[in-house]
This record gives sequence, structure tokens and C-alpha cells, in this order.
Amino acid sequence: MPGLFAMARDQTKRYIACWIRAGLVLLGALLFGAGAVSDTTPAPTVPSLSPDSIAPISEVRVDADGDHVPDRLGDTVYVAGRAIAQQDVFFQSEFIALQGPSGGIHVSVPEDVAVNRGDSVQVRGVVKHEYGLTQLQSLNYDVVDAKPRGLAPVPLTVHTAAGERYEGRLVRVRGRVVRVGSNDGGKYLIINDRGKEKTAQISVFVPNRRLGQVKLGRFQAGDEVEVTGVLGQYDYEKPYTEYYQVLPREAADLAHIGWASTYLWIALYVLLGGGLLAVVAVVMLRTAVKRRTRELAESRARAERLAEATSEGIAIHEDGRIVSVNEALVEMTRRDREDLIGQKIDVAFADMTRGLDDKSFDETMNELIEAEVVREEGTAIPVELEAREITAGDHPAHVLAVRDISKRKEWEEGILQAKQEAEEAARLKSAMLANMSHEIRTPLTSIIGFSEMLRDNLDGEMEKFAEKAHHSSQRLMNTLDSVLHLSKLEAGTHDLEREPVRLDRVVQETINLLRPGAEEKSISLEIERPGGPVTGFANENALDRISENLIGNAIKFTPEEGSVEVRVWEEENEALLEVEDSGVGIGEEAKARIFEAFEQESGGLDRDYEGSGLGLSIVQRLVELHGGTVDVESSKGEGSTFTVRLPLPSSNGEVGGELSG
Repeated sequence: MPGLFAMARDQTKRYIACWIRAGLVLLGALLFGAGAVSDTTPAPTVPSLSPDSIAPISEVRVDADGDHVPDRLGDTVYVAGRAIAQQDVFFQSEFIALQGPSGGIHVSVPEDVAVNRGDSVQVRGVVKHEYGLTQLQSLNYDVVDAKPRGLAPVPLTVHTAAGERYEGRLVRVRGRVVRVGSNDGGKYLIINDRGKEKTAQISVFVPNRRLGQVKLGRFQAGDEVEVTGVLGQYDYEKPYTEYYQVLPREAADLAHIGWASTYLWIALYVLLGGGLLAVVAVVMLRTAVKRRTRELAESRARAERLAEATSEGIAIHEDGRIVSVNEALVEMTRRDREDLIGQKIDVAFADMTRGLDDKSFDETMNELIEAEVVREEGTAIPVELEAREITAGDHPAHVLAVRDISKRKEWEEGILQAKQEAEEAARLKSAMLANMSHEIRTPLTSIIGFSEMLRDNLDGEMEKFAEKAHHSSQRLMNTLDSVLHLSKLEAGTHDLEREPVRLDRVVQETINLLRPGAEEKSISLEIERPGGPVTGFANENALDRISENLIGNAIKFTPEEGSVEVRVWEEENEALLEVEDSGVGIGEEAKARIFEAFEQESGGLDRDYEGSGLGLSIVQRLVELHGGTVDVESSKGEGSTFTVRLPLPSSNGEVGGELSG
């Protein structure tokens, strides 16, 4: 059977090939006849020149000495014929092709000349020869008022076309593609005669500007093609016997040939291959369906295992009815699984929950709802419900998660109770501090006054005792003021109304107040204002306390004969206060905690410097209330620099007062 099938196939191929060859021979004869008839068409009438002055194109191209150059080179001649191609076909856009009864020639005309295919044209020009191409350089021309008519192409072989006999004429050539290439001017195919190993070659050339109209990308080496176009030459060296080319005029001028037999079998093979592929596709599809079904079953089993493993209650419902519940939900609600499956989700949970406010689960999608699940015995537990949409197979399903939040509610109640206790403690602390302000400040004021009076009226050893009592009571008053001030800041009850304030004036007043203490230790205390007066947006009382604490600390922690420098200036929309001292400095470990309340680098009863450790903590809180920052730079034994940054007023107002000192 396979042998019979092969014999039948070969016989069929021979019959089809014979019919195709016969048809091609007949078609070629008809085309050749048409070309011959066309070639003998009389020349068009040229009214502007006498018939005797018009030379046949074949006479202009005569090459009697056989040097491949026309004998009439440089002569001025008159010719006439039909335009077979306009300018855009050629590499050089000024050319047209003109064909008469006896031949064809390339004619160079100005680029703005409107000559269309089929027009009758008469030309007066000079005979030229460049790169092997005989051409006519027009001096003047005329398009005859006659009906345009196309000419039939001359059918040629590649061997016949590779010569000067048909140069400038419309030809049709069949051949096999040897190579596909491109150059700066455009793209080309190199073709030769089919079925011959050694033969002449010509190129099919398309300039760059016409590649969008005539596409060469569909051809490759080995293809058999038929091209119609103007035959020309573009040779670089004498004797100009190579590099003949055909320039197609439109996309239809270039086509594959030999499709009837070759592609018939290709189509048959495609059909057979398609049938085989269809069978394979069906088998693969069935296998894929089985695999997908198995994967879905495994996925559903995994989902059910996960649902059973979680402590949350899970209910899956489709089209509003419950299709699956996990064991956690059964335990949580104390209902039978069979009673829940099949019920409407809204109805089932409306019966056993409180707090849904008559909303459907679709309306609360992706929201967290707090409610209570009422069990059959009447007990209730707080829960959190969350509805989600998932895809199960090819249709959507909905999942309702039920979380027991009893523990969380207990924690929330504990936190609320702790908050209330903390608020009560804060209230008691405020009441105690208010009590201290009255009960301690009143007698302390008397002690300060009496000790000062005794100091001024006693002498000797008793004067020293009175001075110590006065100093200690004053220190106790300062500590009390600092504690009360810090308490107000922490409680958020500190009244802080801000306005434009002359920062340099407030700082100068603080320096004047603290200068006696600095002079007592022989410490130089100076203020610098590099940019003149500085106005900040601040509370004046708070600003006074900030500067007093920073400058007072600098004096306290600076040994005798040291220096404290205070600078006030504006920088990048901020008011800056900088206090630099040559004191004992701060170690790296202590810098991290110096702004904490009751903190000093040295502590305990044997500390080097007295104080409550509240000054810098108060400074930081006051600066932050202003929306500013405070920074410190310091090294142990090398002094410290504190920098405060405060906002400037949005529009500076006039702040009165002259600086003193």
C-alpha cells in the first residue's frame, strides 16, 4: 500500500507540473506578443517640433565601435516617447524613463517636473553616459496633450536582460533569488536564470524612499520571482558590462512564481500536519483536563484541611447558601454541621448573632464587624466577622470568618481600667503638686526672707550660718519651681501663647541677670549678634526660662576664669540661640540621658555640682512646644555647645525695647 500511494502521488505531481508548464508557456507567448505589438506602436505626435527633427531612440543609443559608449555622446538631440516610470522609481530622483518604438532611454529632468506614467513626452537634450548608463540631460521638454497609455513589458531571461540592448525599456524578467542585501541607497535582490549553475546575474533594486511601497523582506535566497520594471545599469568601471538592474515601479511588479506545484504540496502537508496536530491537541487537552480536575480536587482537599486546622470559624457560601463549615465554627456556635449546611447565610447568622444591624454580608464585604454569637444554651461570646470573596473553580464563592475575641475584650477592659487608674493617679499628682505649691512655698518664702534679714544683720560665724540657710532655702525654692513647671509641661496644661519676640533682647536681659554670678567666678560672659536683631515666634516667658537654664548651666559647669559665649542669629527661616562654654564637658554615655528629668552626669551625695537635674528637661519640652529643636555637642573636659532652633514669625511685627548692657 505505501508503494502504491507513492506512485499515485508522483503521477499526480507530474500531471500538475505539466499543466503548469503549459500554462506558463502560453502566458509567456501572449506577453511576448503583446510586448512586440507594443514595441511597434507609432511614436506620439509632437506638435512643437517638426517630425524630421525627432530622432529614434535606437539611433541615439548607437554604439558602432563597440566600446559600450554611445557614438553621439555630447550631441544635442530630439526624442519622443511614452513615460514608463516617473522620478520616484529611481535612485536619483531627477530621472524618468522614456520608451519609443525603437528603444528606451533614461532622461534627467528637474525634480519639480510633473511627468506621470503613460504621458507622451518630447525632449531636447544632450546625450550623456555615466556609470554605464546612457542618458539624456534635458534642455527643454514638453508633455504632449494626449491620453496616457501604458506599454506592455518585454519578457526577457536574466541572461538577455544583462546587456545594453533593452536598457531603458520596460521589461519582465523571471529568475531565482541568489542573495538579498542592502546598501546606503536601498535594498536589492540578486537573481539569475532558474536551473543554471553558471549564468549572468542582475539585481532588483528598490531605493530607500520606496521601501514602504515595495517590500523586499518577503523574499529569501532560493525563491523564484518575476519582476517587472525599467532596465538600467549602474557600473563603476569600464567597460561597463556588469551590474544591470531592474527597478520595479510598484508592489505588484514583484511577485513569487512557481507556487502552483510547490505550494500545492505545501498546503497538503499543512493539512496533514494540522490534522495530526489536532489529534495531538485533543489528547493533550484531555490530559490537561484530567490533570486540572485532579489539581482542583487536591486544592479543595488542602483548603478543607487548612480550614479544619485554623482556630477561626469558617463558613463558605455560594449564591447566599452555606456549602461548607469547619469544626471550629461548629464548636463556637454549638450547632450541628448538618443544620448549618444548606441554610441562607444571613438567616443562619441572624438567628445566632447580635449586632449585625440587619446588614447582609455582601454589604459588609471586606469589613470587620463586631457581634456576639448566641449559643443554643443561651450564652454569648464576642466575635469578629469578616466576609471575603474567593474564586472556586470558574465561579465566585464567599467566605465568612468568625473569630472569638473574648481574650481581646478582656485585654481591652484591662487596658481601659489601667488608663482610668493612670488618669486618677495624674489627677492626684496634680492635686498634690498644687497642695505643695501652697503648703511649701508659703513657709519657704518666709524662711528665705528671714534668713536674708539675719544674714544682713549678723556677723562672724552667725552670718555664715544665716548665709547657708538663705542659700539652701533659695535652692529648695528653685527645685520646687522646676518640679511644678515640669509637672505642668507633662500634664499638657502649660499655657503657651506665641507671638513675635526679640530673641536677642530676652537673651540680653538674662545675661544681665546672671552676670554677677559669672563675675564672681571670673567667667567672661558675652553675647554676639552676627546678623543684628533676631525676632522669633515664641512665648516670651518660656523663652526667658530656656535662656536662663542654658546660660545658668553654662556658668555653673564652667570652672573659674573660663568663658561663656552666647550667639543669636537667623539661618534658613529659623532663629538660633547658641550657648558655648569652656566647662567640664559631657561624656558620650551621659549625652544620651542629659535631657531626662532628674539626670546629671554626676549623681549621688558626693556629686560635684548641685542641682535637681530638671533644667535641660524643661528646656527640651519648652523648645518642642514651640516646634523647635535643641542639640548638644560636647566632649569630656572640652566644654559644651547647646543650640536651640526656633521658628521665625510668618510676618515679623515691630518689637519694641532697647538693648541694655
